[in-house]
Amino acid sequence: MSNLTDFFPGATGGSGGTAIGGFEFIAPPSATTFVTGQEVYTAADGKVWIRTAAQLTDAGSGALDASIYPISSNQPAVSSTSFSGGAALASRGCFGYNGVHLGVLGLFSGTQGKYILVDENNVTISSGSPTSGNFSAGESATGWVFGQNFYNDTHAFTGFDRLGTNSYGTAERFAYQPFTAFTGGTNGYTQTNYFTAPRYNMAVTNIETTPRYWGVDDEETTVYEYTFNASAANGSDPFTATGTTFTLAEQCTRFMSDGVDKLYVHNSTNLKEYNTSGALTNSFSGLPSTTFSTQFSNFGISCVPGFKNSTGNTQFWATTSIATSSTTQTLYNFPLLLTAPFTGTPSSKVKIVAQDVDSNPILPETFLYQRIA
Repeated sequence: MSNLTDFFPGATGGSGGTAIGGFEFIAPPSATTFVTGQEVYTAADGKVWIRTAAQLTDAGSGALDASIYPISSNQPAVSSTSFSGGAALASRGCFGYNGVHLGVLGLFSGTQGKYILVDENNVTISSGSPTSGNFSAGESATGWVFGQNFYNDTHAFTGFDRLGTNSYGTAERFAYQPFTAFTGGTNGYTQTNYFTAPRYNMAVTNIETTPRYWGVDDEETTVYEYTFNASAANGSDPFTATGTTFTLAEQCTRFMSDGVDKLYVHNSTNLKEYNTSGALTNSFSGLPSTTFSTQFSNFGISCVPGFKNSTGNTQFWATTSIATSSTTQTLYNFPLLLTAPFTGTPSSKVKIVAQDVDSNPILPETFLYQRIA
C-alpha cells in the first residue's frame, strides 16, 4: 500500500500555491468533519477547498453557502415538483407561459382536446377535455397555441390560430389581454383584442422597468429587437424593429426571458443564456429535449421569472413526459450552485480518489479537491 507523501509531498494539508479553481489531492486531518455531499475543507493557511462530487447551493450557511464563492454559477437543478395534465396524442400539443399561467393543451381524441392551466406556484386554475371551442382539438382558426406565449409588464400575449386542425406548432395571432382579466378558470382567455408578431418566437426583458422586446424565427440564429406600440390597431403588427440584432450560437426552437436581463434559447437538450448585448453568458446541457414540430407540437422549457413566483427564484418548467392521456411538466429550479468535478452521472456523482499505478488507494484516504477561496 502506498502513502500519499510518496506521490504528492507536502500536499496533505492543501496548502500549496494552487489558484482559485485549481486542484490538489488532499488528505485532511483525521479529525476533520464534513456535511455529507457538501464536503468543504478550510486548510491551516485559510485556503478553502471543495471535495470532488460535492455540491453547494445558495441555501447553505457559512462555508456551505455557494453565494460567497466567485466560481459559483446558476445551474438548472431538477426538483420533485411537477404537474400533469393536457394531452398529446400523436405528439400534437403545446406548452407555454403567458405571464399568468403555465398552459398545456393537446389532442386527446378526435376533436376532443385536453388542457390544464396552472399558476406560477403550481396551483391548478382550470382543466378540462372539451370537444368544441378554443380549448378543443378541432378549432384550427381560433384554437390556442400556448407554446409561443409571451408577456410584458401588464399584458399576456397568448398564441392562437393554428395552421390546421390538431396542429399546435404555429400561432398566427396573439390575444392581448391585461393580467387583471384572468380572474379564475378560463376568464381572460378571449380573442377579441389581438396582435400579430414579426417573428416566430418573442420574448421580453426589463419587464419591471422599460420592457424590451426581442424576436427570432424558428431554427434561425438572428435575434432582433423591437419597440411595441400598445395603441396599434386591433389585428395589426404593433412591433417596429430598432435595428439592434445579435447572433445566436445555435438555432433556436424555444426562446424565453427571465424578465430582467437574460434571454434563453432551448434547442434539443441544450439551454443557452445570453445577455441583452447578445453575449453568450452561460450554457447548460443534459436537459429534457425540445419536442418541436412546425405542424404538430410545441413543447420545451418555459421560464418563470423570480418576481412572478413566491420563491423569488428564476424557475424553468420542462416537459418531461408526453402521452396520449396526459403530459408531465417538471420544475427545474435555477439556484446559485457550486458543483465540484465528478465522475459518474449528475444524479450519482462519484468522488475522484488518488490511486497508485496499480489502482490501489493511496493512504491516508485522499481525494481530489478544487480550491474555491
